[in-house]
This record gives sequence, structure tokens and C-alpha cells, in this order.
Amino acid sequence: MSLAFGLVWFTAVLRGFVDPSADPRLIRMLSWRAALVPPVFVGSAILGFFATRTAVEYSWLAVVLVFIGIALAFADLRGRFQLFSGPRGR
Repeated sequence: MSLAFGLVWFTAVLRGFVDPSADPRLIRMLSWRAALVPPVFVGSAILGFFATRTAVEYSWLAVVLVFIGIALAFADLRGRFQLFSGPRGR
């Protein structure tokens, strides 16, 4: 799924489907996520040929570390964007 999201995201960015008034740092943050998460999963799949199942499962923690790293790098964006405009409490 993350690979599909990455393909859709980069297609949208490269073809100009992203709103030009969007914050460039938000676009960069989403691009980093789209670019880094799929290789982590591919790496864990390759690791599966050489390591134990437990080692592969622990390698999935790298995704969490990637998300934490990106969140820390773009911490100034937190709370500036509302993703859903629907009513609260649903």
C-alpha cells in the first residue's frame, strides 16, 4: 500500500496536481514519507531470505523510526493543517 501511495503521490507532484498554494514543507514531508517507507518494507522482505522471522518482524520497527524521524524533522508543521473538515465526534 505504501508503494502505491508513493506512486500516486509522486505522480501528482510531478504532474502539477498538488495545489500550488500548498505549503512546500508539507509537500516535502509527505514526499519523504512516500520515498522512505516502501524501501524499508522491501528491505525486510529481502531480509526474510537470510534471517529469522523474529528478525524480520523487528525490522518493521524501522518504519516506526522513519515516521518518528520525519515527525521530528517537520515538527513545526504539527497542528497547522486540518486533514478532515467533517464534524467532530464521529
